Amino acid sequence: MDVCDRLGAAAVTNHRRPDGLPMVSAGRARATWIVELMTARIDHHLIAQAAGLASAASLARWQHHVPPLDHATAVRLLRGPDA
Repeated sequence: MDVCDRLGAAAVTNHRRPDGLPMVSAGRARATWIVELMTARIDHHLIAQAAGLASAASLARWQHHVPPLDHATAVRLLRGPDA
């Protein structure tokens, strides 16, 4: 481990988070990224592929975090770009 690696590790180890804030973790950041993509209505197969998941079915565990579409957006998406 070189000096930069040791300094980085020390900064992470010695960091004190403010009370009430969750710990930063790679898994949590990944889940946030996936939910943001799902909220943006990106194709689920594409998200699964980018996230290294076996299939789009694996995204089901995050679906409850995706807010429902408003009526106008739902109509626009269902009618397509030429409507």
